[in-house]
Amino acid sequence: MKNLTLQVLLSILWLSSCKNDTQTQEVANNQDSLQTATVTESTENTSAEKENDVTNIFPDFPSMGTTAQPHEHLLVPGYKMMENYVNGKTKNLIFYNAKMAKPADKNSTVAFQFDGDQEVPNYMIIPIPSGQKVRKGDIVLTWWQSGSGMQRALVTNDTDPSAPEVHYLDIKWDNPAKNNGVPIGQLKEIIKENTFVKLTDVWQSGTTIAVREGTSLKKFTVINVNQDKVLALGFAGSMKVLNKADCTPLPVATQVKVGDKVQAPWVGSFKTCTVKELKPEFGRAVVEFDDHKGDLHTLPLGDITTGLVL
Repeated sequence: MKNLTLQVLLSILWLSSCKNDTQTQEVANNQDSLQTATVTESTENTSAEKENDVTNIFPDFPSMGTTAQPHEHLLVPGYKMMENYVNGKTKNLIFYNAKMAKPADKNSTVAFQFDGDQEVPNYMIIPIPSGQKVRKGDIVLTWWQSGSGMQRALVTNDTDPSAPEVHYLDIKWDNPAKNNGVPIGQLKEIIKENTFVKLTDVWQSGTTIAVREGTSLKKFTVINVNQDKVLALGFAGSMKVLNKADCTPLPVATQVKVGDKVQAPWVGSFKTCTVKELKPEFGRAVVEFDDHKGDLHTLPLGDITTGLVL
């Protein structure tokens, strides 16, 4: 009888031990599952953060340095606009004025007017170096200083070469809005010192390029060039990373005469047209497109060329 009692007690202890081992294993398995889930969630979050990171806005464009110095003016899209771009909430970007806060090798800190100091990739920045001086007839890159947004401009008066009078080239000539009674497309105004950079060469930020897309040649504005890539702004603020080999640069201001057959952009695509009139005091030419007889357009000379094969 004693032996039987002992056997029963041993069986109970054995069963209890097995149950504890099973519970311990279940806890361990649950902990492993929780840890795995946490790691997976963390990886997914990190990936999502990277995809939504403004500093990763155009991952196909190689990182680059910047010549911008602290407190100098810049042209760069608004920070919230870039956030909306990487989050898929907008497909368009507009370049505005900001200032450099802290330059760095790859991503610099920019002082935005409304968004404070934020880190952005250098390839999204167009530096405006201080100390620029110009003469009448020069083309500069600046922003519409009584409005907003990046603009090429023709220097119309160089009485003060550090703060010249200019005519903005990228506002449509026939825009019906007015500033002090003057149509904004025909406006001239004095811009501030250290707020512009002179355009002299093809491939400079702010100059025009033609890019083959299928059977069309599209107009783009150079933002930055690095290695064999071009970051460029297209029709209605769309942006792309382009192969430099696929791009044809246009002169800063093409020299043409009345009667010349030229190519110029029509709704973002280059078309053949004829020069009907020149407006040298405004850096523009009046053209008539072959496909739209009688429809005249007054365009900046920097968007007109004679060398494209359509």
